Amino acid sequence: MDDHPMGDANGEMSAVHDNYEEEIQISQKDLDTFLTSVESRLRTAFSPLDLTKIISAQALSSQTLPDGSPSSPARYLRLVSRVFDRMVKPIKLRCLISLMGLEPDADKAASGGVASIGALGAPSDANGDGVDSHSDGRPKNELNRVVWKILTDASEGDDDEWVRTVAGVVRGRMFRHSPASEAGKARESCRGRDTDSLFRRTTESILKHVATAAAEAAEGYSTAESKVLPDSDDESEKAKSDERKRADEEDRARLLDSYMIEGDAASLFGPYGAGLLSPDDLRETAPEAFENAHFAPLPKEASILKEDMAMERSKAEEEQREMEQQERLKKLAAEREAKAGVAAKRAGALGGPG
Repeated sequence: MDDHPMGDANGEMSAVHDNYEEEIQISQKDLDTFLTSVESRLRTAFSPLDLTKIISAQALSSQTLPDGSPSSPARYLRLVSRVFDRMVKPIKLRCLISLMGLEPDADKAASGGVASIGALGAPSDANGDGVDSHSDGRPKNELNRVVWKILTDASEGDDDEWVRTVAGVVRGRMFRHSPASEAGKARESCRGRDTDSLFRRTTESILKHVATAAAEAAEGYSTAESKVLPDSDDESEKAKSDERKRADEEDRARLLDSYMIEGDAASLFGPYGAGLLSPDDLRETAPEAFENAHFAPLPKEASILKEDMAMERSKAEEEQREMEQQERLKKLAAEREAKAGVAAKRAGALGGPG
């Protein structure tokens, strides 16, 4: 994002309030419909980009809000900020991530100005006065103001620590101090209050889990190795030929390579050492892998193979319903305008001469 002053060195920042934004008058029913529409876009993993595309598309003149009024990226995000607290945690997180995909000119067509949403670009002068932020750190650009409000409110007031953390990190990636500010403080004011502690706890938990699993795996492997290694005092071992001994060593190596997969009743991968083998060689090296349901071929009619198609069909139906809803809203708006025009003509006729 473009660089913006972010407040003092202690990271204190005034939240962006609606007192300098155009208030959008919308009924609770339309607001509920809008929330449902946003949530439907963010129900699956890796879906934030879908919302990003929708936000960017609001710059088109044909786009309208649920109440039938003209839309824009900034106006659309104002409604998102009004329903954000009602979203569940996964939807909130995906919504925050979607903000990072906004293009620099996402609001240009709608506002007539130069939007400054973008990744680490040069400071822009969206207002023509050489200053890109207010004295309290709020961005002047309309779209930036709304993005800043959503991220600030989420990072400072949400009940969930992960929502606060992700909002702080996203804000830190999208906004920075101007070059005239202290370079060393460029990120501090963007970090949520729980960010460092949460990341530290999460990282330590992952490392501890990996270390424990590695220790258990090493112990199990050592036990298996001691069971398959030949007894040096065994006379039968001494009597074997060199060729037979090499064959036995190869067999033991294959057994040890397949040990970890034997310890998992529902493994997902073959042994690491056999990762580059062809399926036929892997079948010979670790036949037990092919007895697992994860490695068995699925029938063409298996439901799991149809999930993507069903998801695409559901998304297409949802888009069709939204388009029909927008058309109905446009018709209602046109009818209201027509009725208002007729009423105005009647009022003029009644108040005219005679």
